[in-house]
Amino acid sequence: MKKEDLKNKTREQLVSELQSIKAITGVLSGVLIVLFAITIYGLLAIEDNTVFIALIAVAISDPS
Repeated sequence: MKKEDLKNKTREQLVSELQSIKAITGVLSGVLIVLFAITIYGLLAIEDNTVFIALIAVAISDPS
């Protein structure tokens, strides 16, 4: 984001964008936790582990 963009926004707009980013980060973190839980359950309870091994690779590679 350019500095000019930030300078042209009001404080309320900046706070609103920050809250939106925090909410999106929280949702993505929640999805990541659910993915880990499903993967761990699958590794422990189901005999065919190939899908769950691939899922754990996806969960680890998540940048958030």
